[in-house]
Amino acid sequence: MSTLSGGSSYEQWQQGPARVGDLVIPVATKAGVSAHGAVDVPSLLLAEAVAQRPAESRAASLHVGSGNGLVPGVAKSVGYTVTALDRYFANAEATRRTLGAVGEGAHTVHHAVLSSAVVAAASCSL
Repeated sequence: MSTLSGGSSYEQWQQGPARVGDLVIPVATKAGVSAHGAVDVPSLLLAEAVAQRPAESRAASLHVGSGNGLVPGVAKSVGYTVTALDRYFANAEATRRTLGAVGEGAHTVHHAVLSSAVVAAASCSL
């Protein structure tokens, strides 16, 4: 893992590779982010399923409760336009950093309570 900013261990962002099939997703994490220092098996299984379904033309992917951004990162890497939201700021920021590190492609991340899913869905044109 590489450190992304200075400060105490709580303030330091790290980025580490997560392997999902043939993909390597640079996942951002720090203390307080979902699955920090551990493998989140349900997210990994979902990410594997998403990796097996590349996007068709203009396909969108909505992630409610995006955690560290692994699943949205996989969706973006296989061609989806990604909209993600999480009610916890640290998770939303981790997702934002993960998606930024994945590379080209459109994405939007919202820090919002889950009742704002309608706003996220509207931005995704779902």
